[in-house]
Amino acid sequence: MARASFVPPKPVRQLRDLTRTRTVFIQERTRHKHRVDKALLDAQIKLSDVVSDLFGMPGRAMLDPLCQSDPSQAY
Repeated sequence: MARASFVPPKPVRQLRDLTRTRTVFIQERTRHKHRVDKALLDAQIKLSDVVSDLFGMPGRAMLDPLCQSDPSQAY
């Protein structure tokens, strides 16, 4: 006879689900931050050399005007 598999109590299962979901969200956030940094580097804008945290207050203060600019007025 095979023993039954261990199934943790419901609160433990819920905590594991929340922990896994949080991990996925953090990985997605990091992936998006890297995509923004790469897009800036491709555009020859090296903000990551100027600020230690691109998404901290100083980095956001520099990113916001870049996001607000009108591309039709670039030339």
